[in-house]
Amino acid sequence: MTDYPSPSPLNFTAAGLADRLKGEIEDDGSVLLTGFSVADRARAGDLTIAEKDAYFAAAETSVASAILVSGPFTSTAPRVSPS
Repeated sequence: MTDYPSPSPLNFTAAGLADRLKGEIEDDGSVLLTGFSVADRARAGDLTIAEKDAYFAAAETSVASAILVSGPFTSTAPRVSPS
């Protein structure tokens, strides 16, 4: 297994990142994104990417705070509100 160096912090809100990328927010845009990771290594605050259905399913079950997608995906996971 390869160890990857820790990326520098993002420090964007989901809405701020969507604005920079000319994207859309499906949920809470005020979520603070502080890092980036693949879904199976994601932590709270991380942004992850899903390019196809299998990656989207993995991203949905991760603890990542946001998922960046390039097209339409249908969520099958229940929405969980932070406590």
